[in-house]
Amino acid sequence: MWDWIFWWFDSEPFMPRTHCGPGWAETPEMVPWQRMANFLTFLAYEVLGVVLIWNRALLRQFLELRYATPAVVIWGSFIALCGWTHLMDWWIFERPMYRLDTVVRTLTAIASVAAVFTVPVLLRAFQASSARKFELEHTSERFRNVIHRMRISPDLRDEVLQQLEKELL
Repeated sequence: MWDWIFWWFDSEPFMPRTHCGPGWAETPEMVPWQRMANFLTFLAYEVLGVVLIWNRALLRQFLELRYATPAVVIWGSFIALCGWTHLMDWWIFERPMYRLDTVVRTLTAIASVAAVFTVPVLLRAFQASSARKFELEHTSERFRNVIHRMRISPDLRDEVLQQLEKELL
């Protein structure tokens, strides 16, 4: 069993990307730039993916649909896996683990397709959230107008308006 697992990490039949073709040999100064760009892109994708997944509860409150949380997790996973493809590009310059690269890219493809299927759910969630926000703002404005027309002291009116904003928003 361990042989099968180690097989995915074996780079024996492959050569590092820096040895592929004359281009890398003729312009070796590009290698550190390529590696740095891929590694920085990996870090950025990981931060974005983790932030999305970590804050899914907050996003769920914003989106107000029960299906939004799984969609956000799928998008966070998709973004994180995109980062892993860049990490593999960074790693392959030195250690050509193309089998592992194939696994990472396959998982990224699956997450990509899943993310595409969540687009309608997220669009509905954003529309519902926007409609609810509009309704709350409109209701708040109506209450504000009614309270301003009432003949009460300005202090009490301000206190009522503050309480109303807390309750509605």
